[in-house]
Amino acid sequence: MHTYFASWQSVIVASAIALSFSASASQFAEAQAIEAVRSATAASCTESTPCTFQAQRANGRWTVIVEHTKRITPSDPPLPYKGGREVFVLDDHGKIVLALREK
Repeated sequence: MHTYFASWQSVIVASAIALSFSASASQFAEAQAIEAVRSATAASCTESTPCTFQAQRANGRWTVIVEHTKRITPSDPPLPYKGGREVFVLDDHGKIVLALREK
C-alpha cells in the first residue's frame, strides 16, 4: 500500500510541476506580446503620455489593446481620449498581423 500512495503522490507532484511550467510559459508569452506592441508604439507612448496595455489570448493569437493618453497641460494627469485606443493582433511568433485604431 505504501508504494501505491507514493506513486500517486509522484503523479500529483509531476502534474503540479507541469501546470506551473505552463502557467509561467503563458505569462511569459503575454509579456512578449505586450513588449512587441510596446516597441511598435514607442513613439506615441512616452513618459508624458503613457499608455496602458492589456493582452488576451484567443484562437491561438494574442490581442493587445493599447489605451493612449494625452494631457491638456503638462501639469494635468494623463487621460484616455476618444480615438486613443488601438488593437493589435499578433501571431504565435510575435509578429503584428493586424493593427486597428479606434475612430
